[in-house]
Amino acid sequence: MNLDRKQLWQELASSEKGQLINKAHQPTVAIPYQNWQIVCQISSHNKTRIWAAFSAQIDLHLKIYRPLIWGYLAKWLFAIPSGSVSLDQHLVITGNHIDKIQQLLDSDALVESIEANILSSTNLKIKNYPDRFAHFPDNIDQLYFQCQKIIVDLNWLNSLIDLFRSLLNRLTEIGVAYPRAVSSHLAVIQ
Repeated sequence: MNLDRKQLWQELASSEKGQLINKAHQPTVAIPYQNWQIVCQISSHNKTRIWAAFSAQIDLHLKIYRPLIWGYLAKWLFAIPSGSVSLDQHLVITGNHIDKIQQLLDSDALVESIEANILSSTNLKIKNYPDRFAHFPDNIDQLYFQCQKIIVDLNWLNSLIDLFRSLLNRLTEIGVAYPRAVSSHLAVIQ
């Protein structure tokens, strides 16, 4: 579907039953999902970002990306085996709590979605704060996706939102995230 940037974000808000928020030249869509807000935004540096803040039961760090030149070194030195041969062959997975990461990725449908959505110049993280610009309480973490370019494919954006829904559900199932809302001002900050 070929849409201009404004139409794309309006269509994303409409198709995902979200709210379009026009922040100074940073189109933002906030999509409610159960107790969370999934937020999509084009940053001031022309990157597509998607995030969802959640109440964390444990301090889990995770990063998943496709290796480039230095990524292969990181893969060799730091990668965590996910339990999925395909995922381990094509992506780099780093983090702490290896057992929780393996539990998280112990779903064929989730692994398939991750492989389909994490392309070169993209990464998926679970990160916590403090950050230079956002200071969240200790028990708030963030599921975070970033692409080094503006995504103009509505189907890919919808697929990423579905991936976030699956990940939030799975994080709750394995005891990493509480199934409760975070303060609304924390959910949309970035």
